[in-house]
Amino acid sequence: QAEDEMRQKLLEQRNEKMKTINRTLRAISQATGEDQGALHPGVDQPTDDTKDFGEWWLCDSCQQPLKPSTQKFDCKKGCDFTLCQVCFKRHRTGPRLHIHGLMRSIVPEDCNPPSVWKEGDGRLQHIETLLDEQFNCNNFEDVIDGQPVTFKYKQVGGSSPTASHPAVRDKSGKKRQRMKKVTAFKQAKRRRLSS
Repeated sequence: QAEDEMRQKLLEQRNEKMKTINRTLRAISQATGEDQGALHPGVDQPTDDTKDFGEWWLCDSCQQPLKPSTQKFDCKKGCDFTLCQVCFKRHRTGPRLHIHGLMRSIVPEDCNPPSVWKEGDGRLQHIETLLDEQFNCNNFEDVIDGQPVTFKYKQVGGSSPTASHPAVRDKSGKKRQRMKKVTAFKQAKRRRLSS
């Protein structure tokens, strides 16, 4: 019974969101002079004499409409959350965009986005955000190869109690070499001399 109530609330929320989207699209279509087709199934009839748009999906990450016969990924728990294939791949390898698991499905053939929706509206912004994320050097420590990484630092004591960092930094290269011979250089020098 609680699940039925929850399902009913989710359907009501979805219907309200679709009404809002349809009102916005009607306003856009009236401004551009275009007229759209059938009413959305499951959504109450509008009070004014304008028409609603059919059922269609919008990616919640890049805000692009999903075209028919393409893959979409919906929330398994029934939340109103959908991703396109590109955003789903980014969701899998990068930061999580949604707390629940996602279920793959195909957008039906009759679910076309409205023609009023300008092609490429959100895609350019989406590409710009992807580029910003790719080349942003501020968070390179957080994710490496798609895996979250946590760095833990600890205090390390100095190897020589007499040599401080400024004292070593201020010396010339030859004086630094005299302070402590590096075994790797010695071994390389011996190999060169023996051959």
